[in-house]
Amino acid sequence: PITGDWDGDGITDVGIVREGKRYLDLNGNRKWDGTSGGDSLVSFGATTDKPVTGDWNGDGVTDIGIFRGGYWFLDDNGNGKWDGTSGGDARFGFGSTNDIPITGDWNNDGMTDVGVVRNGNWYLDLNGNRVWNQVAGGDALFGFGSTTDIPLSGVWGQASIPMSSMMAPQSETVVVSEISQDNLSPIDKKSFKKWLKTQTRRIRRS
Repeated sequence: PITGDWDGDGITDVGIVREGKRYLDLNGNRKWDGTSGGDSLVSFGATTDKPVTGDWNGDGVTDIGIFRGGYWFLDDNGNGKWDGTSGGDARFGFGSTNDIPITGDWNNDGMTDVGVVRNGNWYLDLNGNRVWNQVAGGDALFGFGSTTDIPLSGVWGQASIPMSSMMAPQSETVVVSEISQDNLSPIDKKSFKKWLKTQTRRIRRS
């Protein structure tokens, strides 16, 4: 099973991987309607690859990828197929063959980063450059769990986002002292998340 915001509406949808093919509930109704009914079927990788998902390019839509022998193959351009690095996708080494791949926004910049779990130790690409730079170089290493555990990642706590110090391009200030998602309706949360990702991308590009 895999999950992600396949259509960028701020709601996580479901999917499965079967023999290298991804069946994604693109229309979000929690049933398989086929591609003619609004869902998505894409091939990416081989049967023995480990599937990964994440918003690799910061556009608010979850993209796909695989982990194979310590190497990551990511659909960076988000078109649902492998185009090679020259075609806008990404391939890099992070971890080893027997590691368990894990993904998450480790640095809260609006883009999904990579990591691996090895014998209960977590190696996270905290600085987001897709290279293991050691803790001294800005990455993270810590122990959590044991060898036989299954790792999970997510935002478990209530999100309270300080934004008073954020600056948009050309001295345009985002004036919000603190926003708590606890006080937002489900519809407002969707709009807020999409707005926040847009602001994050603008700030990172400035």
